[in-house]
Amino acid sequence: LLEAKLNTHFEAGHTIRRILTCPVNGIDDTQLLDVEPLANKLNKTFIGNKNFSNLPNKLQIAISGYEEGCNVQFIPDISFNATKDVKNKIIFAIKILDKTIGYITPAQVVKTAIALANIYKDFGDRTNPQNSSFEFLVNNWGINKFFDILNSISFERVDFTSTKMISPSLSRY
Repeated sequence: LLEAKLNTHFEAGHTIRRILTCPVNGIDDTQLLDVEPLANKLNKTFIGNKNFSNLPNKLQIAISGYEEGCNVQFIPDISFNATKDVKNKIIFAIKILDKTIGYITPAQVVKTAIALANIYKDFGDRTNPQNSSFEFLVNNWGINKFFDILNSISFERVDFTSTKMISPSLSRY
């Protein structure tokens, strides 16, 4: 594994799994953006990071250079899908359990992923294994409370709007 530059760190247990990308990422010229550099930054941020080694349960994050995301045969807890704003600039739709909650710039992806992972780490249920999933936390709180918490700990104020916009804030529709 080491010769192939592969390892199994954080592939089991209550951790953030390796960041999922599309199998054709970087090959298919119809994607809006090759997300390999962002996926690598996310992996470097989370994999092996002891701050994220004891989550209530596993957390799966995906990133895609396509608006529609990738068909990974299940719904990731958190996904970032490239799209374009009204000025034709690349932004990312943030999806929580396949529901779009807003848009951010590529430079905000890592910070937003950290904020989302911290919400799960700090507020996820550790007492009942049946209630320990990210999905349970979001469904139990509701998306509005989840977003309020994200807003309170986020690096920037989150705004709700009805359009894709280019700005340092997150917009939700």
